[in-house]
Amino acid sequence: MGWIQDKWSFSENPFSIKELYAQKELDTLFVNREKELKQLITGLDSSEGGVVYGISGNRGSGKSTILNKVLSEIRRGGNLTLMVNTSGTYSEEEYLKKILTGLCDQLDDKSLSQNMKKEVARIRANLLYDEKVTKEKTSEDSIRASIKASVFSFFGSEIGGETKASISDQIEKSLKPYSKVTLVSELLHLLNLLKKDTKQKIIVSIDETDKCGFKEEEKCLDVIKEVLATRDSHFIFVGTLNFYTNFRQVFLGNEEEATTSSIFCDVILVQKLEDEKSLEIINKRLAYYAINGKYRNPFEKNALKVILEIAAGNPKQLMRLCSQGFIYCGEEGKQINAQELMDYFMGKNFIERLSRTERVYFRIVERLDAVTAGSDELIKSLKTAKVETTSRQQNRVILERLVKKKFLYKRTKVNNNAKLIEYLPTELSKHVFSK
Repeated sequence: MGWIQDKWSFSENPFSIKELYAQKELDTLFVNREKELKQLITGLDSSEGGVVYGISGNRGSGKSTILNKVLSEIRRGGNLTLMVNTSGTYSEEEYLKKILTGLCDQLDDKSLSQNMKKEVARIRANLLYDEKVTKEKTSEDSIRASIKASVFSFFGSEIGGETKASISDQIEKSLKPYSKVTLVSELLHLLNLLKKDTKQKIIVSIDETDKCGFKEEEKCLDVIKEVLATRDSHFIFVGTLNFYTNFRQVFLGNEEEATTSSIFCDVILVQKLEDEKSLEIINKRLAYYAINGKYRNPFEKNALKVILEIAAGNPKQLMRLCSQGFIYCGEEGKQINAQELMDYFMGKNFIERLSRTERVYFRIVERLDAVTAGSDELIKSLKTAKVETTSRQQNRVILERLVKKKFLYKRTKVNNNAKLIEYLPTELSKHVFSK
């Protein structure tokens, strides 16, 4: 880590974009999601099963980190948590196999009875058999023989050789290709056995739902609708904004019944972070990775404002910008200023360029400090700049584009009891154009 340790006294780059997973990280670095956390944990604690929750939001908003925090708290209550990642491209049957495989993999390190281990071994062997039958042109007898030999690896040393051989024979005889129907039955069977074996509340989480190969996330849920309703099991799905927007339609009373509204008992929307909480994340990370607890913030105050405006409340984007700015501008050990940071971000095209018309509008707003879409000062200045049409609607469209590109921000102004939207230059824009 060289200069990161020598000049900044951090054990490593404090701005990693990886989600929080380790218990110590979750306990120390988790920020501003107490409301979402309480909703999920209270709902799961108060239910006996057959409930489904969703975590919904834009990519990078912190959905997976919230899920990890929820699961860590649930485990502390003596419950069994299982997490499956469904990122990939596949058919409905492959989706079911992905979940089944993920559950079996998660059960490898659990304390299970011999009977339960046998069932997990059978399912894993059958999944392997199904894959070989589908992809290989080898004879069925040779495939069965290879699967039989692999069954031994599913058991620990506490099971004797003869017992292993007997179990292996039983499993080998039961092998058969899976269908959609048998996969659903297998999932139900596994969850019911697991509940009886562990006597624990079971929480199954399915992450990366939005990255599975189906065109609609709802289709994923519909495939395992029967499994989701099983007693003693609880499910959490992590997906994009579709989960929330579809689910809320049921409360508006104007939707055609959708899978999301008929399955979820609640969908938690992950909101954008406020600047105050974004700064809290940065400070917590600096303290966490500081050697001997002492640290300096690598970014000057105005540089932090630039980062916050580009990140726009997205935690992953926040960390990515901090990480890149720190790595490429912090080697000298001096605090990074806003202009230095802007030069780097502009060079990397992290900031969108302005068209000629947008540049004219921005210059006017910058000179006037603040405008409304229909203000006389704006219209007069646009005519002076020889902009052909200056309707209120056109002004609003271009000003909103500047907001989207983060060169302007807007606030509500009250004038004679009327509410007006006012546009002002951002901190970021001050370092792109000189006044």
